[in-house]
Amino acid sequence: MKHVFILNPAAGKGDEVAPLCSKLEAECKRLGADHFIYTTRNPGDATEFILRESAEGGRFSGEKCRFYACGGDGTISEVLDGAARVEGAEVGVIPIGTGNDFCRSCTPKELYFDVEAQINGSVIPIDAVKYNGRYSANMINIGFDCEVVKETARIKRKQWVPGKLAYIFGLIKTLVRKPGVSFTLSVDGGKPEHYSLLLCAIANGPYCGGGFDALPMAELSDGLVNIIKIKNISRMKFVSLVKYYKDGTLPAKKGIEELCDYTSCRRAVFEFDKTQAVCIDGEVSEMERLEIEVEPGRFRFSAPRGAVFGSALDCAAKSAAGV
Repeated sequence: MKHVFILNPAAGKGDEVAPLCSKLEAECKRLGADHFIYTTRNPGDATEFILRESAEGGRFSGEKCRFYACGGDGTISEVLDGAARVEGAEVGVIPIGTGNDFCRSCTPKELYFDVEAQINGSVIPIDAVKYNGRYSANMINIGFDCEVVKETARIKRKQWVPGKLAYIFGLIKTLVRKPGVSFTLSVDGGKPEHYSLLLCAIANGPYCGGGFDALPMAELSDGLVNIIKIKNISRMKFVSLVKYYKDGTLPAKKGIEELCDYTSCRRAVFEFDKTQAVCIDGEVSEMERLEIEVEPGRFRFSAPRGAVFGSALDCAAKSAAGV
């Protein structure tokens, strides 16, 4: 097995890459692990690197590889987008980004930084979300949430702002403008319906924004995505709901069906009224149409040895570990 560590120097505040690189070199040498370390040069480079080096004549051609996404959720998405197209390729994660929301679904954070646990990890097939021909690992956000991500990216560059507070500051600043989104949506081939909303989120995993349990019913291995649509409510009403949106209790709040609704599906097609900013695992792109389809088990996730999971993933993890 070749262990390929793909480091994103732009992840987080950018100060964890150098010490992580030194740690990986030392630990892989101690463990006798066949490894390669690569630092990305620009957005999209992780995907291109995997496809280029896995092709015939490439550095990893004919080898079984585990590609570790060393960065945030956007880096995971890029690595998955490449690895999902390579036969037998696995994806591990070392979370050094700002939000690291995908990892919140899977295991205590400490294990992700235990190189020995990573090298001896077990593969668990979980769902990948295909969007416009590419792959997402965790969540897609449209409208208010997406604008918060854009604002958070600007705020986190300020050295005096703690990473955990960047999203909160971004949320407050975006609330002043209160942007929304309008689109036509078709779910599982059904009749298209038009919506004008404050926000919409399409979830494989439940977390976004550095720990907001936005869609607590979302499971990484159930073959579905979960969609929340929040109406264009007032600022005061939104503020009153933020606590519940963060702690995962919003679906159970009395009368919530008047303010938002939840849908689960395998396929969804969004046609936006105008060119729209869409946030995929923390990275923002502009698009006019968004087509989503779940591919069950396409993400060959390598969980660190000793990982703790919940619900459906727990069964898959125990099976992979031979328990």
